Amino acid sequence: MHLKREESRKIGITLGLNLVFLALAALILWSMGKALFAFELAKGFGVFWVVIMISIVLMLLIERTLKISPDTHFNAYVFSNLVFSIFIMMGWAAFVGVTLSNIEGLSFWRITFFDVESLSFWIRMSLYIIGFLSCYIAFAVVTSFYSGNIFKVVNLPLALVSYLIFAIWPVAGRMLYGWFFTLVGMKR
Repeated sequence: MHLKREESRKIGITLGLNLVFLALAALILWSMGKALFAFELAKGFGVFWVVIMISIVLMLLIERTLKISPDTHFNAYVFSNLVFSIFIMMGWAAFVGVTLSNIEGLSFWRITFFDVESLSFWIRMSLYIIGFLSCYIAFAVVTSFYSGNIFKVVNLPLALVSYLIFAIWPVAGRMLYGWFFTLVGMKR
């Protein structure tokens, strides 16, 4: 009973952190004239939470059907949950990278330190930093459900590296997760 209360508290704190991040990001993006990105992030996080809930239920059904439990088949249990959490984290990183590329054709390759329009450079960098931070928030969300140390050790570097890859090469994000974005009605 105490463990369930602790998990519920952790999920509640993570949800609160997610909402605070969205509010701060919306204020910053609105002041830069990029409120559309804030709206896309909010919509994306809504879908992200639903996907995590569905994946938890799906994993429970699969584990129950295959009779996989931490007591009997520990390695299979951890590995299957790790695969799901990796898939979800990379999906978020792809979403943010592709969404950034859709905002006014923003491309990582166009950013130079000698950009004549210094304001546009800082706006671009702010967008990439907010995207980077959103991957950290997504990591916090995932690890509130998948709470083992292995999930933390694997998912944080994976989320951040995946984000960098998908921000530089958004076509890869569309290739890997475009089917899902279409499925949930997020045109990418």
